Amino acid sequence: MSYDIGRLSDTDFQPFPHPADPSLSAGEFAWIRDGKAQFWRGTEDTMPKVAPYPFARAEIIYVIEGAVDIELPSGETVHLGEGDVGAFDQHTDTTWTFTFPFTKLSVFPEEDA
Repeated sequence: MSYDIGRLSDTDFQPFPHPADPSLSAGEFAWIRDGKAQFWRGTEDTMPKVAPYPFARAEIIYVIEGAVDIELPSGETVHLGEGDVGAFDQHTDTTWTFTFPFTKLSVFPEEDA
């Protein structure tokens, strides 16, 4: 049996380079379990307020701090605040508008990277 524990207060966040332009920042992250669960956070200093977020794989998110409005491909906007959970399919192109500071827990349930 193996396990990993993520304690936000003890987390050593690393810069997350923007996938389209690595010279830009896309917040900070830290793996809890490599490839399966991670903390991610963004602030006014590390992220634009509005950013595209194409889901490269299936993802379940839990909002720990702040809030986000997620515009879906249909044009519908979903608001997630502290304590809310959202589950999204791979290949879903979204645009996120953040209320900073923003922190989430992401879980990647499938092997569809």
